[in-house]
Amino acid sequence: MNILLLHPPQAKAAEPPAGIPLLASTLRARGCHCTVCDLNVEGLHYLLHSTSPAADTWSKRAFKNRKQHIQALQSDSTYDHPDKYKRAVNDLNRVLENSGRANGVHVSLANFQDPHLSPQKSEDLLYCAANPHENLFFPFFSLRIIELIKAHEPAYIGISLNYLSQALCSFAIIGFIREQFPTIKIILGGGLVTTWLQNPGWTDPFGNLIDHLVSGPGELPLLNILGLDSTTHHRCCPDYSDLLDIQYLSPGFILPYATSTGCFWRKCSFCPETSEKNPYAPVNIDNALHELTTLVQQTKPILIHFLDNAVSPAMLKAIANSTLNLPWYGFVRFTHHLTDPEFCRQLRNSGCVMLKLGLESGSQVVLDQMQK
Repeated sequence: MNILLLHPPQAKAAEPPAGIPLLASTLRARGCHCTVCDLNVEGLHYLLHSTSPAADTWSKRAFKNRKQHIQALQSDSTYDHPDKYKRAVNDLNRVLENSGRANGVHVSLANFQDPHLSPQKSEDLLYCAANPHENLFFPFFSLRIIELIKAHEPAYIGISLNYLSQALCSFAIIGFIREQFPTIKIILGGGLVTTWLQNPGWTDPFGNLIDHLVSGPGELPLLNILGLDSTTHHRCCPDYSDLLDIQYLSPGFILPYATSTGCFWRKCSFCPETSEKNPYAPVNIDNALHELTTLVQQTKPILIHFLDNAVSPAMLKAIANSTLNLPWYGFVRFTHHLTDPEFCRQLRNSGCVMLKLGLESGSQVVLDQMQK
């Protein structure tokens, strides 16, 4: 059995998606032929290399220098010169902005917006599916998907939809596949889909378009959909082999890795993890460190991006005492561990280059009310 897994436009182009490689490794462990394609980055390069320059001076300059700017974002030295980095990003965004203008959409390195269509309205998503040729990326994805289907003859196509910025393009892709290849089953999952399905008032408006909607971690549901053995399922190490040669806009491979799903705190009233009642599921610490060691050997990353909503204190301690010896960053909560200068030095010595912390208020009364 063959399955094609797609990462649709438009999301940040500096690193690969994390969910699809985990799905790929799970399927391959069951002998399923699996093809992974990052349409997001491929589509971005399509826009940057096919757009005609506009008339104003900035647009002409940005278009002329676009290849240099791509190379700059893929060079270590650029990140020692903030002005050079800003110039590259601003000029590439200018090229993308001009590319979207003819279609009436706003597009950048990390976003896609249509002023007339909302990713939060099912009728607009269905419109995109019914009119895929109107999508900015249609000349690219229509040919690329046909190429992939002819080469691999998948019985299923899985699409990972995580962000609002991907929704309109995802449904244009779904509509094209349904129109051109009606016998192929379509599976849609990802973070945004999980949010939809967790809504108590959810009613499926996509039944005639999408064969399967998947909520939460997709490994087990995908095995069940494909009729593969799920009774002896155990976690597999993500497989990034399909994505190592992709031209991401970074000076080397950035390894995204999640040591958990959900949140170990899960008390904040404003957080979707609370409202959606998503369970907290940590990866065993020893397993996580083993997988990270394996992935570092396989992918030779320049940076590890921990994707957890908040890396747990126990995992932080394990990372601090590990031998990864690579730069890393991620989200954490304010905890007493971070008041210990020695522990913070350990984190730094382990490779920590940044911690992201959310501070909602300076008032303890407000924080108490928010359960922070």
